Amino acid sequence: MMNLLIRRKEGMSDRWKRAAVAAAALFISGCYTSEPAVQPPVQQYEKLEATVTEIDQFGDAVLDIRDLNLDYGDSVNVEFSGGYTGKAVPVYPEFYGNRGDSVVTDYFKDYIVVAGIGFDFASVTGIEAGETVVISLDEPEKYKELFEAYSIDPNWEQRPGQTVEEYLNVRSPSAGTMKKGILYRGASPFSEMHQRIDEMEEYLKQHGIRTIVSLSEESEEELKTKEFPEYSKQLVQEGNVIVIPMGIDYREPKVMKQIGIGLNRMSEKEGPYLIQCSYGRDRTGVICALLEALCEASAQEIIDDYMISYKNLHEIPMDSESTQYQLYYTRMMESLGQVGFPSEGFENADLEQIARTYLSECGMSETEIDRLKAVLEGKKSDQ
Repeated sequence: MMNLLIRRKEGMSDRWKRAAVAAAALFISGCYTSEPAVQPPVQQYEKLEATVTEIDQFGDAVLDIRDLNLDYGDSVNVEFSGGYTGKAVPVYPEFYGNRGDSVVTDYFKDYIVVAGIGFDFASVTGIEAGETVVISLDEPEKYKELFEAYSIDPNWEQRPGQTVEEYLNVRSPSAGTMKKGILYRGASPFSEMHQRIDEMEEYLKQHGIRTIVSLSEESEEELKTKEFPEYSKQLVQEGNVIVIPMGIDYREPKVMKQIGIGLNRMSEKEGPYLIQCSYGRDRTGVICALLEALCEASAQEIIDDYMISYKNLHEIPMDSESTQYQLYYTRMMESLGQVGFPSEGFENADLEQIARTYLSECGMSETEIDRLKAVLEGKKSDQ
């Protein structure tokens, strides 16, 4: 679906290829004259109708189609039978865009979703499973320049020259007073989606990870029904995997309560600890930013640890002047803004107090927050 890379390699989009083929056919059939040829009309994109088969855990509307026959960077209008209409929605291969934008994407490969960036699309729009949606072309290549700036290597496979740690996006932060080797962050050892389970299994064993905080699974009960490599399965069966099913709204009361409970449980268990989501990138990045801030990390340490995930996974340059860096830096600050970090004056803000305030809003007491900090610093804490 929407394989823009192939189309670019061939030098033209399908729309123009169809026109060229038609012109060649006229010439071969002898209908070509010295008179200026009438260019055949470019085939117009026809409206496509689909059904919302389900609303996933993030509030995305999952459709029963795989192919839109459009290029990434085109914009479409979406009209749902329940009454919601979206205008000039970009078609992207990823969840590109700023918080608050909508997108049509084939990120999951097997199906297309209409989703919100940083918000629960179904809750905000009222979309429900069973509705039909009509998708029509708004403007071809409307978001082409933005698409090209956003475009990143999805990193499905380890790149030549890429270390295993970079491929897994796994590392042990030591920002501020946090002790290296206590906390790790990285990709999921449970999800097949990004094809890193076997490598993560070896990493867990190698570094003696005792407790995992998973931000990408639905429940601990569900994990116990699945098969995993031996070490990961052992951690699950022993109750050493804490699931915080985080969506994309870090101010949602239920999510905040789960964050408070989950981090409190983590501090009661034995380390080293791994915090993970699918890629170990954004949800993991937000939680780690809070923990680093709690441990008195500087703004630059927090920014660098967050943004290195985009370098590891997608080869985005760690150059604050580059367009790509700025786009993803903006996305980072939008996410961190949800937990209280300011977009203006971030460097001079009391980051530890911001982290403490958010964790308190998540239901943690000052004693529990102090214990969490002590654990991250490698200090013996009263259990």
